[in-house]
Amino acid sequence: PVKVVHRVSRTRALWLTRVHPDEIARMHASDLVNTRATVTLDLVEARAVWRQCLRVNFAENDSDGRKRAWFEELERRVRTLVSKESEGDLSPKDSCHPAYDKFRRESGPFSDLKSPD
Repeated sequence: PVKVVHRVSRTRALWLTRVHPDEIARMHASDLVNTRATVTLDLVEARAVWRQCLRVNFAENDSDGRKRAWFEELERRVRTLVSKESEGDLSPKDSCHPAYDKFRRESGPFSDLKSPD
């Protein structure tokens, strides 16, 4: 699982799945926007991060609205990937990052998550 370790350690947005929502709310906006960018997440990863961030009160410590904008961009990404999946137009990389090729994603820890409607 060396590829998986590299994927998780280098994709800091995935770290948010293991951080308490209050701590995410206290993060600086630039930390979310720059360090924890979500554009490279596949569908399962994006759903997991989105699901964790649903519990975050982004109004807290967000005077300029950048944290909320980051979350809305994550939500748009999930919606776009779900739409592409339902149309049968989701690329293999967006469906399952190549780092996970040897693992069955259907039985992963985030497989039961629902996407935003």
